[in-house]
Amino acid sequence: MKIRTLLLICACSATFTHAALSQSQPHATPGRLGYQDPKTGAFLPLAPTVADAGEAAPPVTPTTGKFAFNLNINIKSANIRTDVLACYATVTVSDNLTGSYTIDEDEASVAATITGSTAKCTVSIPYSWPLVTPTADIVTVSLSVYANSPTPGGQPTRIVTQTQPHISVPLNGSTTTYNVAVTM
Repeated sequence: MKIRTLLLICACSATFTHAALSQSQPHATPGRLGYQDPKTGAFLPLAPTVADAGEAAPPVTPTTGKFAFNLNINIKSANIRTDVLACYATVTVSDNLTGSYTIDEDEASVAATITGSTAKCTVSIPYSWPLVTPTADIVTVSLSVYANSPTPGGQPTRIVTQTQPHISVPLNGSTTTYNVAVTM
């Protein structure tokens, strides 16, 4: 009986000692906020920004300009010659060298003018982006043409989307023009 009591006292003593010691040790520091680079698989920590430190962020002069998209549409599908055609453009810029990852996106759409088996449209997107590193940032352009049924509530009968090659951010105040041929 004495051995059992002694073992029970030792077990309880070890448990309470471990609990007491864990209370007195410093807590582990929290992990670092970041993201995984999808290209390399490397973990990239987010650097604290001036705003994170409670100070006002330094002013950033916006990068401004305009994108002009001239789409020439060759209509090959007989079933969409009576449809309403609409042209969409999306311009996305990634400002990812500032320690945080921000994306600015601008979109615009217009109706196409149809003449027989061709159609044309011009989509204009003026922009003003608060980029910290505009000379290092990348722009992605995507263009789409939708053929929509003229019936109220009709579904799109055809959609064509083209993503253009990535480009650097254009010079401040410039107009960047794309002339694109689309076949539907």
